[in-house]
Amino acid sequence: MYFKNRIMLHRYNIEEWAEKYYNRQLTQEEKAEIDTLLEADVVLRKEWDEAMEVLAALAHASDAEHIRQALRSARQPEKAPGRLIAFIRNNWKTSAIAASFALAAISTVQYMNSSKEMGNSKSKFTQLSREVENIKNSQNSIIKTIEDKTLTPKAPEPQYDLGGTGFALTNDGYIATNYHVVTGTSDISIITQDNHTYNAVMVGYDAVLDLAILKITDKDFKFGKSPVPYNLKYQPSQVLGLKVFSVGYPQDNLVYNEGYISCERGYQGDSLSYQLEIVANPGQSGSPVIDKQGNVLGLINGKKSNTSGTTYAVRSKALLDLIGRLPDHIRITPPRSNAIARLERTEQVSQLKNYIVTIKTVK
Repeated sequence: MYFKNRIMLHRYNIEEWAEKYYNRQLTQEEKAEIDTLLEADVVLRKEWDEAMEVLAALAHASDAEHIRQALRSARQPEKAPGRLIAFIRNNWKTSAIAASFALAAISTVQYMNSSKEMGNSKSKFTQLSREVENIKNSQNSIIKTIEDKTLTPKAPEPQYDLGGTGFALTNDGYIATNYHVVTGTSDISIITQDNHTYNAVMVGYDAVLDLAILKITDKDFKFGKSPVPYNLKYQPSQVLGLKVFSVGYPQDNLVYNEGYISCERGYQGDSLSYQLEIVANPGQSGSPVIDKQGNVLGLINGKKSNTSGTTYAVRSKALLDLIGRLPDHIRITPPRSNAIARLERTEQVSQLKNYIVTIKTVK
């Protein structure tokens, strides 16, 4: 792929380009070129992900603007642009760490205040990935080994850090989930309904919209004998009050929940998200939101803290747009047919469960 104005992206200007990318100030061509550059350079990709994570953290913090202004003031050049480049090169990670500590402090204060004045606390956005209980699982494994009096040592099971949910985009192993579930990880594992584990890689993402597309690396993998049984609904005409359901993995077993779309816009008025009234717990990030006809309208990515059911979901429109921006060598034909539209709900879920997966990652 060739571009008229090639972007010079390197570690000295990565913060500048990351901020433009995050704030949607780039053209589609510029975004595509950056994605291509990052795909070809693992080291640059890691620094890019760190920059995007800091920007995302700042955007969601209550005092984000004050912190951002403080960081900008701290890295102002004295005279020449060269000094700014050197400062960013030497202090971007330091600034990121400082921001992380500041945000952690803010979160601690907010938690203490909410404990004292629960009625006056303002609800925040909470992502719904979950920590995997490695210690408990390891202890159970040791106990079982002792009870069975097994003397032959077994290979240790992977020690996962985070978990989430994903759903199939194609029958051959492309999967949609949230970016925050898989960002910064060294290993991504997909666990299917029949409890088989497969390795996966991230082939596309949009950190701003919190979307990621994964691919199972097994070339012979298939979710089932037939195509994906649902489709992605680009832009429903009427959604307010629409009844929906979701299936995901807040635990090791698939969980079903029902609710409705309570607002056509998501957190802080985001036009590419919905607000739902539906139960969602850690581990359900990436769970599909489905209407009664079996159309996937979006995927859950967070909820309001201190509430029981106010949940947010990224629209399928945003996911379809991301698929359309993928490099040419990644060919995904989104599901268009719908084999579950006329089925009873129990039959719909029965067919869906084979295409919903657990995602577990190692940091």
